[in-house]
Amino acid sequence: MPGWENGAARVRVLAPLTLAGPDGPALPDFESTSQNTNGHSVLLRIDYGNAQILLTGDLNKNSMHYLLRGYADHETELRCDLAKACHHGSHDISYRFLSELKAGATVISSGDSEGYGHPRPEVVGASATTGHVETSADGDRLITPLIYSTEVERGVSLGIAKVLAFSSYPSAAGPLSGALFRRRYSGSDPGLRDRTGGQRGQWHQDLALLHPLRGGVDPEERGAQPRRPADAPPGAVRPGQVRTNGELVLCATQTDSAEGWVIHAFKARPDKP
Repeated sequence: MPGWENGAARVRVLAPLTLAGPDGPALPDFESTSQNTNGHSVLLRIDYGNAQILLTGDLNKNSMHYLLRGYADHETELRCDLAKACHHGSHDISYRFLSELKAGATVISSGDSEGYGHPRPEVVGASATTGHVETSADGDRLITPLIYSTEVERGVSLGIAKVLAFSSYPSAAGPLSGALFRRRYSGSDPGLRDRTGGQRGQWHQDLALLHPLRGGVDPEERGAQPRRPADAPPGAVRPGQVRTNGELVLCATQTDSAEGWVIHAFKARPDKP
């Protein structure tokens, strides 16, 4: 198995797995370009002492089924103490594949786009129910599995639409076409009037008539800003805050105030049962 080794650290390449083709080694076809692009991700296992970390790339269900067949007699090769979740928390995963990982902790890096809804709730649930279960001596406190997410869905601070611009504005008196209206709204000034002279309550009433909405939000007054590191949501793991000495695996998340850390540590499993 290809890889790299330097003292206590070793990197092993577990995938992609090739087939015997007519012209030499070949990759399987997972039916579409996107499935092949993601499915043939490089799967790395980093070993350091007893700790094993699995980096899964963008593996999907088709490729996971293929890997399960390829490692049918060597399932323990996929076991890990910590796993990077596949494809930012996409729903296109195999529950059986996650069951073979038996990860003590899973980090979901949802950094691709808000529009995909990552991480999907079923992936968060599957990562928990397939993870290695360890409890305290009295059985009353869960030690693992742990699930972390960078939660890009909440990675921006949304502003309030204070200006709406319409090329056509329907009202109770009939549609007004050919004119441009910029109507203002402010939650902090109840006496604010828009440019047509209507009160704020009328703004709400008229807005209900806009279907479909034509025009848009003034980008200069929308107020959306990227979150600063101190504004990141609770439970968001920042790069570099997963560490191991080969015996313990440590996961740390910063508090909302950015003045402290919540730290969980668990023992690496030497035999990965």
